Amino acid sequence: MLVQTLTLILITTPELAPLRSLLKGLRTNKAGQAFFESLYRSWSHNAVATLALCLLAQAYHHARDLVQILYAPRSRNGRGVGGKAHIACNRH
Repeated sequence: MLVQTLTLILITTPELAPLRSLLKGLRTNKAGQAFFESLYRSWSHNAVATLALCLLAQAYHHARDLVQILYAPRSRNGRGVGGKAHIACNRH
């Protein structure tokens, strides 16, 4: 619940616009990369928060991979092919 609240605050609060800009500079800014990675470690336990973080940071390929793993087609035994796997953060 805390991660969901922090996600909402990060996405909507005008005072955090500089942090959002830092995340958007993920590919070119070492500070943005470090900030993303530290948030990702904490937020990766919540799929929706992780997806929101990836989209906010414009890490679209990673967001796509996350969706594919979390919502993989079901196999015959009713279990997801990908299951609820943890996705490692890849540096670009």
